Amino acid sequence: MDDYFEQLREKAELRLNQRDDLEALSDPNLYEVGVYQTELQIQHEELQRAYSELSELYEQYWSLYEFAPCGYVTLTEKGMIARINYQGRALLGDIPAPITNFSFSRFILNKHQPFFFTALQQAKQTGEKQNLELQLIPLNNRELLWVHLDIKATFDDEGKVISYEMTLTDVTTDKEADLVREKAKRLQLITDSIQGSIAYVDASERYQFMNQTHQQWLGVTEEEVLGKTVVEVIGHELYSQFDGLIEQVLQGETVKCEAQFPYQNRQLRDVFIVLVPDFGSTEKVEGYYALMTDITDSKHITRQLQEQEAFLRSIYDGVQQAIFVVDVSEEGKFYWADCNCVSERLMGVSRSEAQGQPLELNLSRELALQLRERYELCLASGDSLTYEECIRVNGEKTCWLLTLTPLKDENDRVYRIIGAGVNIDDRKELETTLKEQAERERLVNMITYAVRQSLELHEVVEETVTKLLEAFGVDEVVLALYEQDEDDSPLVRVATQEVSYWSEKICEYSQAQQIFQQEEVVVINDSAFNDTVCFRAENAKSMLLGGIYYNQQLQGIISLQYQDSSCDWSEAEKSLLKQVADQIAIALKQAQLYKQLNQELTERTQLQSQLSYQAHHDRLTGLPNRYLLVERLHEIIKLRDSKATDIPFAVLFLDLNGFKEVNDNFGHNIGDQLLINVTQRFKNCLREDDMIARFGGDEFVILLEKLPEKEAAIQVANRLHQVLENPIRINHIEVKIRTSIGIVYDDGQYSNSDPILRDADIAMYQSKNQGVDYIVFDQKETSDS
Repeated sequence: MDDYFEQLREKAELRLNQRDDLEALSDPNLYEVGVYQTELQIQHEELQRAYSELSELYEQYWSLYEFAPCGYVTLTEKGMIARINYQGRALLGDIPAPITNFSFSRFILNKHQPFFFTALQQAKQTGEKQNLELQLIPLNNRELLWVHLDIKATFDDEGKVISYEMTLTDVTTDKEADLVREKAKRLQLITDSIQGSIAYVDASERYQFMNQTHQQWLGVTEEEVLGKTVVEVIGHELYSQFDGLIEQVLQGETVKCEAQFPYQNRQLRDVFIVLVPDFGSTEKVEGYYALMTDITDSKHITRQLQEQEAFLRSIYDGVQQAIFVVDVSEEGKFYWADCNCVSERLMGVSRSEAQGQPLELNLSRELALQLRERYELCLASGDSLTYEECIRVNGEKTCWLLTLTPLKDENDRVYRIIGAGVNIDDRKELETTLKEQAERERLVNMITYAVRQSLELHEVVEETVTKLLEAFGVDEVVLALYEQDEDDSPLVRVATQEVSYWSEKICEYSQAQQIFQQEEVVVINDSAFNDTVCFRAENAKSMLLGGIYYNQQLQGIISLQYQDSSCDWSEAEKSLLKQVADQIAIALKQAQLYKQLNQELTERTQLQSQLSYQAHHDRLTGLPNRYLLVERLHEIIKLRDSKATDIPFAVLFLDLNGFKEVNDNFGHNIGDQLLINVTQRFKNCLREDDMIARFGGDEFVILLEKLPEKEAAIQVANRLHQVLENPIRINHIEVKIRTSIGIVYDDGQYSNSDPILRDADIAMYQSKNQGVDYIVFDQKETSDS
């Protein structure tokens, strides 16, 4: 029984994993509940099949046919009826004469026709009598007939087929009798293998049949209870619980109920019972079938599921997201099915009031039209849909990110749409902030682009001043860059929108460093501050200074200046100036970055080459893989079709015989070493221009180009066998390996690689099955057959 439950769980998990809504069962508890429910469904299906098989067996027992007489039919070499006797006409449905325009195959069931034509071909090729059994379709709309068919071909003096002589024997009765016996055996196996209890009780309430599970429940054998009444077997007390139900089923009603039934007269267990009446040929109830399933565990799981559902409902209502469920009718209409507390507040109605109501419930006309459009789009596409929607709640406009996810039934019809919404008011506010930041970054990028267009220092300085004036709209921009002269004395290059000059101010560099000791961007509104250090323009009363640093060394100063002393510099402007200063510092080292970039590009090119090689070669043997082989075949065929070359080529498909035994006996490490050794031996047999590829596992494909004749490919195949004559020694183990080879010789009949590889593979398997070294694929032979 443990094996049964293990197999039952495997079937349930397999079926559950094929469901489209598997993601909804990501929680382990929900997954286990899903597995259990699927197990119950499978058990129910097994019980239904057992009942159906039993009913079918009962019905077919009385449907056997009488033996029919033999029929004699003569067919032309094309399978047309030439002569037929009376018994043959009877089997084929009393065909009226003349019948020469009838093909015998038209009377054969479609799925049996290939067997008939194969038998004709065998009779033609061997000259021996062929026999088979198949089903006929009589013309008079009678039921299908099973016939035993003997076929004998007759030949003329030149060995050509003149006709086919056939004998038809009606074996329908034998076939159906065999079917009845087979179904009886199968029914017994089915009923015994089903974990549910099955029994048959006649109208006098006596047991006539029970499966092994029912015997185990009662703690008896079939021989001990057959012929005894139900009361005698289960006792008066237990019988009294089912007395009314038994009376109903004996009146012709199917009865279903849940009850408690003792297992082997000890522990009470919950069971689901189905009593099905058995109507005889007189339409009277001759007895009933009793099917009983143990549902103790399922009821326990159901209770756990209910508790889990209550727990999930508390989470469902407790989350801050809006969750709502809409059912889709077969006509494509939408109705509210469920929603959580957040959704209730959005819609302004309770869950109970919304259930079963149309989608437009309590919504404004504009919002209802928007929602319907979204839902219809989700329904039409069958895919999830995510979008933003602004909704008024208590008079205030709020923004939500909504996701609609469709659920489909087994017919791929969307029957439900799950919606989830997240309030994104904070995100919208953040987006506004980010847009402002993006605008600042755009300005930074604009300035950066401008200053990086040249490696000339004076051009960088001039562009910087110009773009800063455009970006900030200040009255004046001053850019001061500190450099070293030949004596390592600090020099200052000062640039404004009008002038650019050099100034030797040794003391000013140290003072400038002091300005940026605490922060790299400083606001100065003190007119008494050292104008020389800050390079204050005339009438400037408010300045924003930014230090230009590279490798933590002060390289210069950017000074934004207003004539208005009441200017309030924002944090955004400070941040922007800091970013600009950083970009200017980078621009000064632009040449160095170009060099690094070139080096990275070189390394990337090398990496791409390495990845390309790995994608086209087998990692173990280093041989080209299937992808590279197919590419080369396409190239050769393309060259041939373009008349660039007219020299044929050949493909050899190799499979190592006994490789699996090597892996099983000595391990995969020895198998890998064997593949490497075999690869090297094969390569030694080939020309430098020939291509050998590992096709997969122990299969290899060799491409021989520029072959003037087939014999050259056969010579290569012989060399390949010769190199495997000597055993291969690996780690003190001698391994003897052989190969089967299929050869395809192309002289223009193939238009792409797939048929070539297919035919080579077919030839290889013919070689393996026939035990020969190689087989050359014959396209003409295949076409004839």
